[in-house]
Amino acid sequence: MDTSIIQKMNTQEQLQTMEQLWDNLCRRCDYPLTPEWHEDILNERKAILDSENASLLSLDEIRKQRT
Repeated sequence: MDTSIIQKMNTQEQLQTMEQLWDNLCRRCDYPLTPEWHEDILNERKAILDSENASLLSLDEIRKQRT
């Protein structure tokens, strides 16, 4: 693919083109957009939450820990 056309676009045009490409890919759905290992990680995290061993913090609590 010749990228010279893209390089001539301004940022807004590039973003619009990227959105159109992403929308097209989402509609096609001929392959998974996320890898299978993502589901494994989500299942692990859900299991931790379901086990009641999770420690949940508010955003304010996280911010205090980082300062």
